[in-house]
Amino acid sequence: DKHELIPSSECLLGCVIFIDEGEYRSTVPNENLCTWTKTLVEHGATVTADLQHPNLTHFVCAYRTGENFRQ
Repeated sequence: DKHELIPSSECLLGCVIFIDEGEYRSTVPNENLCTWTKTLVEHGATVTADLQHPNLTHFVCAYRTGENFRQ
């Protein structure tokens, strides 16, 4: 039902997210990257380190010029 309210703890349910951490290492502290992952998981997402994950739905990167983005 499109009118059913989804709890915030499940708003990312079904999302499989890859964060290109290598691009953020020089600008974002590691503890912040860990917080991003924790927050995403707390809201129902799966965070993967596998860019080739068969169910990947989202790719988070810092730059559109990076090799992973171009793929």
